[in-house]
Amino acid sequence: MGTQLRHEIGNAAPTLLVYIPPTVPDHTRNDIMPNITLKNVPDEVHQRLKEQAERHRRSMNREAIWILEQELCPTPRDADAVIAEAEALNRDIGKTFPDIVNEAKKEGRR
Repeated sequence: MGTQLRHEIGNAAPTLLVYIPPTVPDHTRNDIMPNITLKNVPDEVHQRLKEQAERHRRSMNREAIWILEQELCPTPRDADAVIAEAEALNRDIGKTFPDIVNEAKKEGRR
């Protein structure tokens, strides 16, 4: 299903109709997905969404859903994996977080 865009009469801001699938199908509704309408979308937001969707080779609708899912339904990260990533970064740059903080403190005192 593609993105629907229309202009409100007397209003320069576009209206973006976005299809949002539920995270768990509700079989009592015969799997009909809910829709939302975003009114008065600022031109800059609309343009950035369009550009980002093109970069990711998605429709504007799918891109808007992806952005909302990332913000509202983030995947929990495993603490050990996050620590391992940080330690790998420390090895790559040859410094630890306390080293970086202490260098910044010394630089600020000059």
